[in-house]
Amino acid sequence: MTKKMEKGLDLLSRAMIEDTLGEQRYEYSKTYFAIWCADGIFAETGRGLADIFGLLGWHDQVYLVQGNKGSAPWAVDGAEHVVWVLVGVTHMPSDWSMPRLYFLYQMEQLCSPWITEEYIKVAMGALSIWDFAPSHTEYWRKSGLSSVYVPLSIPLIWLAPNTLNKIQQEETQKTDVLFFGSSNKRRLQIQDTLEARLAAAGHTCAFYMNYDLFGQGRDSVVDNATVVLNIHYYEHAALEVHRINYLLARGKCVLSEWSVDSHLDSVYSAVVAFTPTESLADVAIALLKDHPRRSTMEQNATEFARHLPYASGAWLRPIVEGFNTSLVSSVLATSSNNTPTSTTTTSIDMIEEEEETPEELTRQHQLKKRKEGDDDAFYQRNNSPSSTIVETVEKEQTPQQQVISTLVPQPLMAH
Repeated sequence: MTKKMEKGLDLLSRAMIEDTLGEQRYEYSKTYFAIWCADGIFAETGRGLADIFGLLGWHDQVYLVQGNKGSAPWAVDGAEHVVWVLVGVTHMPSDWSMPRLYFLYQMEQLCSPWITEEYIKVAMGALSIWDFAPSHTEYWRKSGLSSVYVPLSIPLIWLAPNTLNKIQQEETQKTDVLFFGSSNKRRLQIQDTLEARLAAAGHTCAFYMNYDLFGQGRDSVVDNATVVLNIHYYEHAALEVHRINYLLARGKCVLSEWSVDSHLDSVYSAVVAFTPTESLADVAIALLKDHPRRSTMEQNATEFARHLPYASGAWLRPIVEGFNTSLVSSVLATSSNNTPTSTTTTSIDMIEEEEETPEELTRQHQLKKRKEGDDDAFYQRNNSPSSTIVETVEKEQTPQQQVISTLVPQPLMAH
């Protein structure tokens, strides 16, 4: 990467935080947020959201809570003073009540059977639905619910130098084309076609579809693949950015089917090769033969991943700041009346301004919940390459910068 491109990309990061969001840090009057993720499946998403809060200067006001065993973490004393962000409610025990105040981070495809009546009730009770796909927000709004687009980010630890250098933890056989994910009839049919076509062309491929690729094993297998596939589980799916973002952070050449979300496809087309399903084998073979193109895609991938947290922050900050502190305080103050927790919709418009509530119980409760190693994570986050601010200003934007800039939010909020 040239120094000019490096400075330009770092300038883009600064622009996302300072120009788009405002140069002055917002004093948010210490409203506390807790991000709950159900289990390890959603842990990376939860960590990514927590890192965004920290990146925006709210690291002492947000805590990450993981687990779906025992009682609900918001059922303990003091938790009524916390605003929760729920990640992975499809894995929430059915006997748990809902928090008094919460946002729902929506990660399901709209055609998924996980969108059940109970799931809709949870969505109705949320202050707002944060969705990973812009195309989904219109669906929720037409249903009369508040919904905003919050781009899925990545844990900042993925951007640490050792991660980018792809240090191997174990020996893994190299493969030309890789796919990993859960299995269904659609994916199995595509697998059969790809395996036959790639074998005939003299290429190897590997499919992991038995929930057997996680952690360091996943890193090793991915790093030893030349091209990594993104194949939809559902035919009418929005782009699976939770899968793709990880691959981009590893600097991989990614090949995907087109999705039903034209905005996401447009944004990611700078770093992902898109093709119709029937052409996956042809494009995979072409990529394997085109080393210069793959090399460019891999370089663009890491640059794109570095700026995902900033782009996500650009969307998240006005949403959180728009959640007026005085309105929140009036709701929290009513918790002293021991009002039972309810799953019915809480309307921000119905809240009247009252005095702010004390926060000491919240602080004590969340300090207990804070996991070991968080301090190290905060240190790594604040010292990662993505937090660098470059003083030199380059006015010209490369085509790569212009595409990444499309992640910066336009007015998209509706209530």
